[in-house]
Amino acid sequence: MFTNFIPQFKQKLIAVNDNVFVNILTLLFACFGIIGIFHHELWFDELQAWLIARDSNSLVDLFQNIRYEGHPGLWHLCLYFLNKITDRPLIMQFFHLGIATLSIYLLVKFSPFTRLQKFLFSFGYFPFYEYSLLSRNYALGILLCFIFCVYFQQRNRKYVLLFFILALAANTNVHSLLIAVWLGATLIFEYFLKQKLSLESPTAKKKLLIGIVVFSLGIILAISQLVPPEDRPVNTLFRPENQQELVAPEISVENSSDELKVIQEESKRDVSEFAIVILKRISTMFDFLTRSYIFLPNFLDYNFWNSSILLLVLPPWKLIIDFLSLGLILFVLSWLYNKPTILFLYFFGSLTILLLTIKIGIATNPRHYGHLFILFILCLWLANSAYKFDWLAKIFPGKTIHLSRGLENRKYKNFFLSLILSIHLFAGLLSYSLDLVYPFTVSKQVANFLQQDRFDNFLIVGNPDFPVSSLAAYLEQPIYHPESNRFGSFIIWNDRRNEIDEFQLWEKVSNLKQETARKILLVSTQDFSQSSPEVELVKLKQFGRSIVIYEEYYYVYRVE
Repeated sequence: MFTNFIPQFKQKLIAVNDNVFVNILTLLFACFGIIGIFHHELWFDELQAWLIARDSNSLVDLFQNIRYEGHPGLWHLCLYFLNKITDRPLIMQFFHLGIATLSIYLLVKFSPFTRLQKFLFSFGYFPFYEYSLLSRNYALGILLCFIFCVYFQQRNRKYVLLFFILALAANTNVHSLLIAVWLGATLIFEYFLKQKLSLESPTAKKKLLIGIVVFSLGIILAISQLVPPEDRPVNTLFRPENQQELVAPEISVENSSDELKVIQEESKRDVSEFAIVILKRISTMFDFLTRSYIFLPNFLDYNFWNSSILLLVLPPWKLIIDFLSLGLILFVLSWLYNKPTILFLYFFGSLTILLLTIKIGIATNPRHYGHLFILFILCLWLANSAYKFDWLAKIFPGKTIHLSRGLENRKYKNFFLSLILSIHLFAGLLSYSLDLVYPFTVSKQVANFLQQDRFDNFLIVGNPDFPVSSLAAYLEQPIYHPESNRFGSFIIWNDRRNEIDEFQLWEKVSNLKQETARKILLVSTQDFSQSSPEVELVKLKQFGRSIVIYEEYYYVYRVE
């Protein structure tokens, strides 16, 4: 009896220590997060969602408005109900921090990583800064993916729950939609793989089918929200006139031999150009993959956010980045080589995120390609309980034992993973510190200035509309948006909105001045050196600098 007491006591002590570690690390994350949100100024993208939720008159109106946003609306739906409590955007920040903190708790509590790796990840750039302090819809998708990982071990009994979680994740943002699709496909792929090997329980089929139905409905709902309305301008990248195709030249019978040679040379040149384009695309994919795994903003620049120090690498050294990318891919393959279902998830999930980034060309910021890193973490987490299949031993029986042992060496894997996470830790802590010291945006300072009594009866004109619209979150009045020729708070990205030049701005301000007896303030991120004949401006105050380059400076003018 006494001999059993010591091992049991040791296990209890380890369990207590684990719980203490989980609680302390989660509490530290939450405390630093609270300090961070009180020093973080909300920028346009964060407040756009808040304003849509605040100023939508009903749920129908809400979903009408988010059709222009390019994301499903689960995050906006949460904000809509938060607005019923208070119209102060601070509640959104606390809600978002709660989501991020719960994600960290789940990872620290249930993931198979070492304590060091859990600590490094928790305070890394993406979970600690990008998906914690900045209140966007990405953290909610990550939380749902982490919940999926927690229940993945019980997947034979929890198919319906797992697919329901993925259906919710698909409705948070486009990148989580892609990850959710491949997580769902992985469940289905694993089921059929196990069934083929007679490893799957017959009772699981019914649960799987019900789960697939739930999941399919969630995907359909998400995609239906992504379909742009008719009055939203089409991205020029997808217009037919911008699509370049390699068309083979027509060869007529009348062509002489010299003409045929010319055509053949042109065809060879077309093929060469096509090959170069393909190689450049592959190189670009490697770039984004490397930037997500080895993420370091360009801290040499005041506007470090949305930057990467790897972009400073000159072309002659670009090849090193490509080799580094290959090394990272080989590292992942060595970790997942005997987990075919997770390898399937990693390959297709990463590929679709990369294709989205390159094809659309607008999802090229860290908050977008950071999902490659999140997918990487998800794969390592899921691999711990995924079906194992040593295909090397099947193909080369008796000859791969040393190779398999080398690939399964946890020591070197943990070392390289900890090294990657250490880089993220450095980036996260430094970004967090800079956000504490410098204003992320000065829009709140501008709003405080405009809330003085002397400006009570002024109309406010904002140009450009999207950065200045942030002021509407703090002011109790709509802002006139010259680009769309309307008063409002959030931006509606429809065909009524058109970019305007300085002369068009003066014309619209002049017309507004004639239509109203109220005085007018112009708030802009541009420094107008001179007024027009129709409009005379008096600069009242200048605000800046800030970390967000689009909102680095603000200028407040009184229109005479």
